[in-house]
Amino acid sequence: MSTFRPSLTPSSMSACIGAALARAEAQIALAELIALPGLQLATDEPPWRSLQILHGP
Repeated sequence: MSTFRPSLTPSSMSACIGAALARAEAQIALAELIALPGLQLATDEPPWRSLQILHGP
């Protein structure tokens, strides 16, 4: 039994139709994020709240 392995080259039959669009969107989004003034990594731990509406079994 063969395993489906999508190719990373657009010349094969199994290339994703939206791969080029996804790459372009990622490049634009990353360029916009880098251009934001004052952008820095978060160093604080995020605040966590207990959820009262979700209960386990």
